[in-house]
Amino acid sequence: MIATISKSLVFVKINADEKTELAGRYGVSGYPTMVITKPNGMEVDRLVGYYPPMDFIPAMFDLMTNRNTLDYMLAKAARHGDSLQLLYDIGESYSYRSELKEAEYYYNLIMEKDSNNAAGMADDAWLALANLKRRDDKKEEAVEMYLQTAEKFPESDALDDAYMSAAGVYRRDGDVKEAVKMYEEFIEKYPESELVDDARVLIPYTYYKNDQEDKALKLYKKYLEEYPDSDNSEWVQKQIESIEEEEEK
Repeated sequence: MIATISKSLVFVKINADEKTELAGRYGVSGYPTMVITKPNGMEVDRLVGYYPPMDFIPAMFDLMTNRNTLDYMLAKAARHGDSLQLLYDIGESYSYRSELKEAEYYYNLIMEKDSNNAAGMADDAWLALANLKRRDDKKEEAVEMYLQTAEKFPESDALDDAYMSAAGVYRRDGDVKEAVKMYEEFIEKYPESELVDDARVLIPYTYYKNDQEDKALKLYKKYLEEYPDSDNSEWVQKQIESIEEEEEK
């Protein structure tokens, strides 16, 4: 299998921050992304995110043999259109390609077919639609959808993720006050969430990214005092060292 892949493909590594035109051409919105194309540049399909070697090789082989590609899934959906997971995978594939209208169509189709969330797919599709709004720079609509998740799907296991996503919109937009407020509210609302420690860390990080290093440094140090053995403690220590080094210059 490895030999077949090596003989059939030419691997080219691109820095998307430098080759922005090429990244834009293929709608790359996250890293790492591997786009498999024909010699003429036409996309066959892509792999998004990190793949361990044991998963990467069979995934590549599938794409090379036209299994689990977008075309393959579309043909399968034509025969088995009631598979909600298949519809979601198609929407996700379009989303990875930054073909947002097509992705929106399939996510909305899931919302129609699983209107009461009996299959547990409507809430996933709802959050995927909110993510599309965010990517389309419709930030207010995205936040509204994230915050409506608890009302529309009170039994969803993604309520904490939705709330964190809303806070993240404000953080990336540089709205420090609103982002910090939402992270603090998140910690109170979802104290048992696996994401609560990330929320604690993202508060000082928000200050740091908006040129409030003194406040960030103080909160980072407080975090280490209270949670010295957390999964984020090593990263926080590096942040502290980085800020202190900058202050010494």
